[in-house]
Amino acid sequence: MLTILVIGSIPIMMAGTLIAPSSTIIADSMLTGSNRFADKQLGYRERRLALSNLIQTYLSTFADIGVETWLMHGTLLGWWWNRKILPWDSDSDVQVSEASIHYLASYYNMSVFHYKTPRIPEGRDYMLEVNPHYVNREQSDKLNVIDARWVDTTSGLFIDITTARYNHTHPAGPGMLSCKDGHEYRDSYIFPLRDTFFEGAPAKIPFAYKELLEAEYKEKALTLTDFEGHHFDEQKFEWIPVPKKVEPKKEQKKAEPKKEEKKAEPPKQQTQNQQGQQKQDQPPQQNTQNNQQKQQTDQQKPPAQQDKPKSDDKPQASSRGQAQGQQSPPPVAKQGTQPVASKQAEPQKPAIQAKAEEKALKVEEKKKEKLEKVEDKRKAAEQQAIKKEAQKEEQRQKDLKIEAEIKKQKAEMEAKEAAEIPEEDKNVVVKDQPKGESQKTSEAPKQDSKPSTDKSKQNPKAEEERKKAQEKADAEKKKSQKSEVRNTDKPKREFTA
Repeated sequence: MLTILVIGSIPIMMAGTLIAPSSTIIADSMLTGSNRFADKQLGYRERRLALSNLIQTYLSTFADIGVETWLMHGTLLGWWWNRKILPWDSDSDVQVSEASIHYLASYYNMSVFHYKTPRIPEGRDYMLEVNPHYVNREQSDKLNVIDARWVDTTSGLFIDITTARYNHTHPAGPGMLSCKDGHEYRDSYIFPLRDTFFEGAPAKIPFAYKELLEAEYKEKALTLTDFEGHHFDEQKFEWIPVPKKVEPKKEQKKAEPKKEEKKAEPPKQQTQNQQGQQKQDQPPQQNTQNNQQKQQTDQQKPPAQQDKPKSDDKPQASSRGQAQGQQSPPPVAKQGTQPVASKQAEPQKPAIQAKAEEKALKVEEKKKEKLEKVEDKRKAAEQQAIKKEAQKEEQRQKDLKIEAEIKKQKAEMEAKEAAEIPEEDKNVVVKDQPKGESQKTSEAPKQDSKPSTDKSKQNPKAEEERKKAQEKADAEKKKSQKSEVRNTDKPKREFTA
């Protein structure tokens, strides 16, 4: 037995030994339920506390031994509402992988774990029991759909552990998980698992938990706030039991018409006795025929019409009774029988029942309106998301077009600049030379290249000035050539006018 001490909500494993069960115990155990441990039925509050301790000890134990497990089915629905067990549930549902169930069966089957908590200072034992038929992967074995259980040996409550196995021959293709209880999932809906808290303890849930709950319990289960005699209080964030309404007035009103019918029966019986005495004088054949005809007519007519001829026959029977010296019924009894017949013909519902029905209809209408609003919000959110995605796509296309145009313009500008630069200046690198000087050097040869006119020959002074300018231009040209030779080893920079 492995002893575990819990301080607060953190379990601390103490020194102890794990006793391996014998093979005979494993073979005889078939997960017959909690009847072996339960000696009484727990109350509402005791059951909730016991289930809370049960899931806390289960989650902490599996975290300590390194086995991955996640919440499913009704337990996952309880997590959806308030991260707690649903108060009307009597057990919890979890799942493990196929490798994990093999590991549990090999090392922890029939192991007992002892926990002490502030709510259970005396301590309590919890047992892990693995079904010997866990090796069977097929869904045909309906008697062994549960692969293991975590059992509270004091109260008899338990957690059902099922295995999610990969079905490699599934018609939907690879990646399908199936359980022996008939549930099937795509592995992308389960993995990767999400980390969360349940009943105050760290837990894991499937990745697509909402889609799984809607597929199993429909969308109403995620929004319906009244179920199984409980109402979900959004302020307290808890399911609160609703007391049942007792209506004794309905029973009293239902009993009153029965009493009135019993009071009205004696005059009817008197009239029938009078008619029977008169018919005794008739021959037996006629009596039998009349009886058959009356039975047929009574079956065809509604109850309201059957009572009317009886009331009409009363004065005739009374007059005949007076002629024969018999006493007639009092007139008060005749008047009392008529309203009873009208009540039977047109029964009216009690006011309380009508109000209750109206209230139920209003509640149903409100529920429908809530569901419609939730559905409208969901559709509006989807439409907004679609519009945003479309806008993003349009903006992205516009940005791509702008970038393409910018690139195109840059290429055109570079081509124009390359065409405007002369071939001689492409290999020349100008360093720290102002624009004015470069323009002068380029313009000087152009002026000197012009042929001399006859006027220059006639004017010797102009000729001398021209020669001096020519010499100066040649000197500047030699200097520029020397600077080009010196700067050949340095990196070149392109010059743009």
